[in-house]
Amino acid sequence: MKPMSAGGAELRPGESAGLAALRDSAPDAAEHHLLAHWHILLVVLAATFIAYARTLSFDFVYDDFSQLVTNPAVHSWKYLPEYFTKNVWAEVFPGVQGNYYRPVFLLWCRINDALFGNQTGMWHLSTVFAHLAVTALVYFLVLRLVRDRLTAGMASLIFGLHPAHIEAVAWVSAVTEPLLGVFFLSSFLCYLRWRDGGHGAGKWLGCALFLYGLGMLEKETALVLPAIIGVYEWIRGNHDADAAEEGLYRRARRSFQAAMPFLLLTVPYLVVRIVVLKGFSHVRNPVPWLWMFYTWPALLWFWVKHLVVPVGLGSSYELVTVEHPGMMSFVLPATALAVVALLLGWWARRSRLVAFGAAWIVLPLVPLLNFAIFPRDDFAHDRYLYLPSVGLAILVALALRNVGGTQQKQKAWPPGQVFIILALGLVLGFGTWKQCFYFKDNWIFYRYNYLLSPSNPYAANNYGAILSRLGMRAEAIRVLAQANKVNPGYWSLSYNLGRNYYIDHKLKLAERYFLIAIQIDPFKADAYYCLGLARLDSGNPQKAEVAFRDALRLNPGGPQYHYQLAMAFKDEGNLEAAVAEFQKDPAGSPTFAESQHEIKKVQARIMAADHTGSSPKESLPHIRKP
Repeated sequence: MKPMSAGGAELRPGESAGLAALRDSAPDAAEHHLLAHWHILLVVLAATFIAYARTLSFDFVYDDFSQLVTNPAVHSWKYLPEYFTKNVWAEVFPGVQGNYYRPVFLLWCRINDALFGNQTGMWHLSTVFAHLAVTALVYFLVLRLVRDRLTAGMASLIFGLHPAHIEAVAWVSAVTEPLLGVFFLSSFLCYLRWRDGGHGAGKWLGCALFLYGLGMLEKETALVLPAIIGVYEWIRGNHDADAAEEGLYRRARRSFQAAMPFLLLTVPYLVVRIVVLKGFSHVRNPVPWLWMFYTWPALLWFWVKHLVVPVGLGSSYELVTVEHPGMMSFVLPATALAVVALLLGWWARRSRLVAFGAAWIVLPLVPLLNFAIFPRDDFAHDRYLYLPSVGLAILVALALRNVGGTQQKQKAWPPGQVFIILALGLVLGFGTWKQCFYFKDNWIFYRYNYLLSPSNPYAANNYGAILSRLGMRAEAIRVLAQANKVNPGYWSLSYNLGRNYYIDHKLKLAERYFLIAIQIDPFKADAYYCLGLARLDSGNPQKAEVAFRDALRLNPGGPQYHYQLAMAFKDEGNLEAAVAEFQKDPAGSPTFAESQHEIKKVQARIMAADHTGSSPKESLPHIRKP
């Protein structure tokens, strides 16, 4: 008699139960009709929805305002062709090189805007629904892999309720992660259906490729799908022999052949992406590879901790680039990772399905190790764990399903297992419900992240910015100055310090910090523009003219740039140049009406000067808020 796996799949000599389940993945229609397990899936989806229900009352926060509320590309269908020909931030930061080519994400935002406008509750609801769709797909994925409803229910419950997903679900702009999950998992499931063969199998491969294409156009992380397919084929083996008996060359060739259709589809995507972005990606922070290597253990250990113990979560953390490896920054996290790798390796040798789950955790994180494409020290975020957590859910569900024995998994649901998964679900669900509060509005969001990570320059800068908007400039300057002292060299801290000093009419200090910001990054037009304002209000229109010209050189369409340069010319007494510059102020500019009024005034002065032969000057303009 041939040995059988605990899940009922036929085992070959020397084959593990996990490999048998992975190999014989086609569901049995008699035992696994969809109606037989809807109640499990519905319970999981209901619990997940309840955990995120409070987000329906949340506001837009952080990037939502620039990416969704004020982004013209989201508010009109006329921009639809540009979704495919420009980077995702093109209409918000024109002329700035971008690293993100995500037309499907912009299309999702446009549809939401057309349906809901600025009804934030509906935007949050659509994001939660996207997460529920991924949770359901996790259920069907695990069901195909192990042919066991309770294991699939455990995995989907763990995935749906895991607090590490808070950033990806409670923050509308991070819907890129759930959308990626929908396309990624759907494509892989279609691939599995195609691999089963049979009549009409080709349509499943076509669906898999179509969904993979959408996934790449939604977020570039989808590019790891061919690697996932290759690993699956490497582990699974062919229909006639165990993968371990097949030989390395044949396994490698078969794995590569399985991934080949997806790799071929990747080529045109890469060509289009490189043409649109003028390169695959652009360096935002020129970090030496040696420093990246020193930082990898701390970064990977950060992700491991947040997968295993998801508490104290936020959107800003105090993890920075490691330039000189030390005991706490390199040795200890590297040692901890090595222990985790050894344990996973030992477990994977006993179950090939465990090996597949571990690969699913690791592969989506690999592209993120090149964090030179991110702003300085802005590479540690929980949203990046969204797709990898599918692998974690598989591993935890497998471990829990073996509690109390593995006999007849499909028919026997041991009370101990049910109790453990219910308890774990309650803990995870409460953790998600409790910790997602900080996405409620901008004040709570910025204050919470600052209190969580006061040394993080982005958290301090954002908190200082909202303090300033609320008129609490003394506190804003204190927060920004303290962060700038701890983290010198951050453009945004120096720039916002300059803005706050300018508003307080401390013009010398404002000029000093605008110059520091320009020294840090000489390619940001706003710093030159604000420097021009400070110099103009200090009574130095000649130097202000130079700053405004630099701002226009970097951003010819900058709002109010032509108007303020014209004011500098006017204060210099160069009235003809002032008129010419006022006339360049575009009709859509907030200062257009003032420019038209100034043209008449200045022309009147020119005529009066021609009549009298004099060149009178007016008093300096009032302070102009940047």
